[in-house]
Amino acid sequence: MISQQPIARLESLLAKAVSEGAKIIHGGKRFHHPDRPHGAYFMPTLVVDVTMDMDIAKEELFAPVMSVVGYETIDEAIGLLNASRFGLGASVFGNNKKECQEVASRLECGMVSINE
Repeated sequence: MISQQPIARLESLLAKAVSEGAKIIHGGKRFHHPDRPHGAYFMPTLVVDVTMDMDIAKEELFAPVMSVVGYETIDEAIGLLNASRFGLGASVFGNNKKECQEVASRLECGMVSINE
């Protein structure tokens, strides 16, 4: 992290997400580096059961956090992603190359990778 200040904000966003039903699968905590005690480190974090109305999905984190939002259909997923105010980049993963390319072509963002 760039400094200690954003870590407290990140911890608050994660705690709020958990109180709203999200689950932290891994990480979610500061990391205290044994050789660099004054550095600002945060563990890589995986958060599931996130919904798009949660602050963690609406805020730009600039942190090693991956939020997983569930969806029922591909159209719903595309709608959720395109409704976000963020759009620098996206990644599409799947076994069906044609379907991945179709999804990528419908995303409104600066760049899209497929299975990378």
